[in-house]
Order: sequence, then structure tokens, then C-alpha cells
Amino acid sequence: MKRLLQLLIVPVLLFPFSVLQSAHLSYVHGFGEKNREKSASFYYEKFGSQDGGYSMVIVPDEAGQISSAVFYTQPAVEAVINDWHQRVCIEKNDSLIVVGYSCGGGTVINSLAKLVEYAACDGSKGCFDGTAIQSAQQAQEIIDAINNGAIVLNAPLLDVKKIRKITDLSLLLKAGTRMAATFTIAYSCGLTIGNAILLDCVLQCVIGSHIQKMYAAAIARFYLPRRTNGHFDPTYSSPLKSIDALRGKFSCPMLLHFNKNDGVVADSDEDTQKLCDAIENKKTHVLISTDAHHEKSSKQFVRALEMFKSHYFGE
Repeated sequence: MKRLLQLLIVPVLLFPFSVLQSAHLSYVHGFGEKNREKSASFYYEKFGSQDGGYSMVIVPDEAGQISSAVFYTQPAVEAVINDWHQRVCIEKNDSLIVVGYSCGGGTVINSLAKLVEYAACDGSKGCFDGTAIQSAQQAQEIIDAINNGAIVLNAPLLDVKKIRKITDLSLLLKAGTRMAATFTIAYSCGLTIGNAILLDCVLQCVIGSHIQKMYAAAIARFYLPRRTNGHFDPTYSSPLKSIDALRGKFSCPMLLHFNKNDGVVADSDEDTQKLCDAIENKKTHVLISTDAHHEKSSKQFVRALEMFKSHYFGE
């Protein structure tokens, strides 16, 4: 998976499907997703040949109110893991199909990483605080159930710093900072207009991206906690940082969907590649759709989902 250009769903035809019994579908909605119930039932219909039912994890985001947003941090992760514990450890479903959309996709990644951490826990005090999990064995049971099921991530948010509004603001601040630096240096050194333009190009190439990342990090670290009244914890690991913990831990079929022109989450081939490299197995399939954006359903994705379900779970 050296380069992500278009669709890698065709290889799914190379693998025989196996019909899983008692597979429960757990849907994790996006931040402020308006039709979350409809979305949960849509995915259940696509995987409807299974008899384990479905659930929609309610993440405490107050239906898109930024003043109480937690995004993919601890309260959201606890809600997800508690749902998985209920479905696997209490209801005894032996297969779990996990679906996450947008911020819900990022929360799924963080939750999977937390499960891996729990499964390796020695049972010390505080290890399972905040969740219904009582032992490392229960965490491993959930991992096993997911490996008996599937993971579907639809336009996952990998880091709040990649939200378009934040990247656009950081880009604007970067341009202002670079122009101010260029003007100051040019004025102080008495540079000609031509040399000042050359200096601006040099600053853009050498420190431009670093300045933009600095502003994005500052917005996430200082502004978002104030804007969310302290609900968002900037010290909590982002999904982009959590994905390394998943390496080699999940062998189930996975379908990852990204929009080429997302509109809400900033495009980043580098981040997409990092996610795919971390969780890649012979049953990992990637779709980069071109017919929709973050808030509009992609027909290409629906078709890929149907193929994914058909070949791994049967008709």
C-alpha cells in the first residue's frame, strides 16, 4: 500500500467469505450527526443477515454543541468501551462489527487502542477505571469478538488539528506571521522588493509548515478547551497517535473510507497512509471516493460496503 490513489476494494474478491453467527453491530456516530439513528439502522441493514442486533453508542457531545464537545477523548472512549462490554461480556455475542463515522471513527481508533492497553494490564489499581471492564480477560474477549467481526471507518477524524476550520485559521495566521517577518527583515536590512520576495519564498519553504503546525497545535491546546468549557482534554491521545498501538492486534476485515474532497476534515495523504500502514492486514481495504464529501453520502462507498459485506459475511 505504497500510494493511496483510488479504490482498493477489488482484492476483497480474492478472499472467501465466512458467515458469522450472532454478530452484533455497534455504531459510533459523528460529532453533531443529525441522522445518527438512521445511520445506525442503515449499517445494520447492510449487515442484516447477522442475528446479534445493533446498538448506537451515544457519545456525550450534546448533538454537536461545541460548548460541551469531548470529541474522541476519555468520556467518548468510555461510552464506546462500555457498549462493547455490554454486547460481548454480558450479552455474549461472539462477533462484533464496529462502525465509526467522522469523530466516531476517531473514537473507535482510540477505543481499540485502549482495549489493547487493558488487555495487557496486570490488574493494578485504576487500570479499568471509568469502564465496565473488570479484567484484562474481558478486554481480550472484546478484541477477540472484533477479530471475529469487522471494522468499518467512514471518513474518520484522526486529529482535531486536522479539522478544516482549524487548518484554515492556522494557515491564515501562518501567512500573517510570515509576511510580518518578511517585512521586518526587509525593512531592517534595506532589501529591494525583489530580494524581499525571495526572502518570503525562503521563509515559506523553510519554516512555513512548522509555523502552521505550531498555530494548529496552539488552537487545539489552548482555544478548544476554553471553547468547550473544559470538556475537551487536549492532553488525551489523538487517534493519529493511538494507531501505532493497533499494529498487529486486529486481523478482522476492515474497510476504510476517505473522501478525496472532504470539506470538513483537511485532506492528508500522509495521515491516511499512516493509519493504513498501522492496521493493514490481508483483509484491509481502502476506498478514496470522488463522488461526495464529508456530509454527503457516497454511492461509491455504499457499493464498496455492499461488496465488503457480501464477500466476508455472505448474502
